[in-house]
Amino acid sequence: MGSPLYRRPRSGARWGAVFVGLCIAWCGVSAAAVGDTHTAGAPGRRIETLEREGAARPSAAAAALEDLTAELLPGSGDWVLAMAVRGHLLALAGNPALANRVADLLESPAGGADASPAARAAASLVRARVQSREGSTGRAERLLADAQQLLAGSPASVLSLHVAQALGQVNEDRGQTDEAVRLYLLALEQATQIGAPWRRAGVLRRLAWITAEMGQLARAVTLNHEALELAAAEGDHVLMSTIQNTEGFIQAKLGDKAAERRAAAAALDEARAGGAPRMEALMLANMADLHLRFGDFSLAQSTAEQGLRLAREFDDRDAETLALTNRGLALVSQRRLAEGKRDLAASLEIDERRGSLAGMVATLADAGRYLESVGDLEGALEAYLRWRPLADRALRVDQQKTVLEMQESFDHAQRQRELAVLQADGELQRERLRAQTLQARVWLIAAVAGALAIGILAALAQRVRRSNLELARLNQQLEVQSGHDALTGLANRRRFMSAMERFAENGQLRGSIVLIDIDHFKRINDRFGHAAGDAVLVEVARRLLQSVRAGDLVVRWGGEEFLVVARDLATESVEHMAQRMLDRIAGEPFAYEGLSIAVSASVGWATFPVEPSRLSVPWEQALDLVDTALYLAKAHGRNRGYGVRTLQAAHESELASIAASLEEAWRGGRVALTLLQGPPPHGLAA
Repeated sequence: MGSPLYRRPRSGARWGAVFVGLCIAWCGVSAAAVGDTHTAGAPGRRIETLEREGAARPSAAAAALEDLTAELLPGSGDWVLAMAVRGHLLALAGNPALANRVADLLESPAGGADASPAARAAASLVRARVQSREGSTGRAERLLADAQQLLAGSPASVLSLHVAQALGQVNEDRGQTDEAVRLYLLALEQATQIGAPWRRAGVLRRLAWITAEMGQLARAVTLNHEALELAAAEGDHVLMSTIQNTEGFIQAKLGDKAAERRAAAAALDEARAGGAPRMEALMLANMADLHLRFGDFSLAQSTAEQGLRLAREFDDRDAETLALTNRGLALVSQRRLAEGKRDLAASLEIDERRGSLAGMVATLADAGRYLESVGDLEGALEAYLRWRPLADRALRVDQQKTVLEMQESFDHAQRQRELAVLQADGELQRERLRAQTLQARVWLIAAVAGALAIGILAALAQRVRRSNLELARLNQQLEVQSGHDALTGLANRRRFMSAMERFAENGQLRGSIVLIDIDHFKRINDRFGHAAGDAVLVEVARRLLQSVRAGDLVVRWGGEEFLVVARDLATESVEHMAQRMLDRIAGEPFAYEGLSIAVSASVGWATFPVEPSRLSVPWEQALDLVDTALYLAKAHGRNRGYGVRTLQAAHESELASIAASLEEAWRGGRVALTLLQGPPPHGLAA
């Protein structure tokens, strides 16, 4: 569970978090031979060996664990742990049905007795891993919280370590970094108590990753180097591969390209030394991604081809789509457009068959950027027009999933409270029965029992009140956090969707939309480093806030793109606002660690309903029109803006046709555009 098997290529910060998911969520398991062991008993040693071998060969290790569990006593500690490991490996191998079957067996009665708390906790852990791999992190979090509660008060064990680590990863995925760090530290303490250096190394690696994401890079380097020393001492190649992969991520954050290259090469070498072909394929894709970012397009192509051969040999669709995408982008960058587009189309076809909407969105976004960079504006526009509806659909799916998870979370908490009330009520009824039995002999005892019952009811009511208050506080905190971008503090897409209920009357937008995209942001990251890129994003957000009114909504729309929604602004006022944005962004250089960085932006805008027809349209269609105006500004040289002043359209279909070919409609007189020019940017060019 936890971080994905890979991170699709993205412009800007492109380091691919490419490593087998088992090595993330399972504390860094390895395929190396186990000389020393930290699980008591012969079955325990065999379980640990198979757990580590599962990093490279999950299906084979799961099959071996099935044979082993047949030799163990159902319900015993070794049997529970072996089943938990087997369930995880099945989920990792892409077999959720069998993994859930393992969870069913863990929850079934063994030897005529109910399943133990440990067995039920293991079942929740397995189900959580399945849910997490399917993207349902909210459900995974609730299952893991139940597992942690079942193990509360028990000594540190491999099972409790797995639960803490997995719950930390889910919290990290949901952006709850403080809680994730707390859980990782708990897992680290448990790994130390168990006395397993390889498990400790895995947790240290995970801590290094999240610490780097939080910007504490010196601390991340220290943690990761400690993890590497522990893994090297055990000769654990697969674990060292994941740690070197994390080292590359940290060095990318530090902006040290040479160190990033060395770490990526070391990660690939360790995967090969560990006999992990699936991981090797993913590391090759990661290396190809690195060569793309550094402009080594021929090397990126050959590296991606090596990964593609391995991915197809072992039928790994994740690695295959990533390798195809990277090879396609490398070919496009070498101006071998027909070949590159064939690879990109093949990658999209695989993702479409698998129903991977996120994969298609990422591939189309990169295709558009790379095609634009080599001057194929027609191909870039085609990729963009296909990307836009898919991105909107992905946003809606994500929003629906979030709403469902929040509702399920509330229902789960409500059921837990009701269960607590029922349990307390049952206890009260038993007290009353005992009081009635004794009433004939000792009236005093009956009085005391009655008083005790009243006390229980009072305590219960107070506990429910406290729980309701805490739930309300957490819901309020969740609402605030879920509506804002963690880096810039601006509203995010989720907040924008909520705002549309106010800005759109009967689903039709009334107001102005301005889209802003930072020019050549990838070059800023490549030349000055990702930390500088983050600083530019924060400063652009600040300057945009200075350019708008207090009541206007400023949104980080994604990557280096921002969006502003304003009500009750005349056309001239929106144009003045757009000019202020261009002037503020390009007029003064961006300062970062003694450097003055030149930054400019492209802008597109329109006010709805658009004059003179005053056609009312849904906000999604309005956004398509503004986005096309922004693309026109970028295609005509950047550091400028195009605004739709008037538009001849009587129906939504006509507006869609104009949005698809805005420049043609402009030259044909169906659209009147306003052109604004930004000042020459000052400072070091990216």
